[in-house]
Amino acid sequence: MPQQTDLAILDGATTPVSHTFVANGASRMPDNRQLCDWTDFLSSVAAARWSIREVQRPVNGSGKQAVEWVLSFPTMKVMGASVVGFEPAPEVDFVDVLRVTAEVNERTSDAQRKHIRAILKNFAASTYVQDKILLFARTT
Repeated sequence: MPQQTDLAILDGATTPVSHTFVANGASRMPDNRQLCDWTDFLSSVAAARWSIREVQRPVNGSGKQAVEWVLSFPTMKVMGASVVGFEPAPEVDFVDVLRVTAEVNERTSDAQRKHIRAILKNFAASTYVQDKILLFARTT
């Protein structure tokens, strides 16, 4: 299993903030899946921390390996005033989740892999994806 390292990723704020996702460890499951987890400890509230999970697995004898990244972004409830001097416990209101799955054949060349990576990167940065994320499921 490869060495897991911390990930530094800029957010989309007007002045981008660097989020360091700290490696929480990697493990191999009995079914041959490899799991890796990272957490952004920017928030002092554990439930509010952003996270990334990677799951790598063989694809049923197809000669492919699949990797899925799941990015989770919890949003905390806005709490009211304290009651009798006690602050209410923090509570998650909702969690936005982004999943990216890739299945690449073991025979795919390095040049093809570079093209795939570039297309994914440019697709994610495209106005189509940006508009979809900004406008998707918005009711107001």
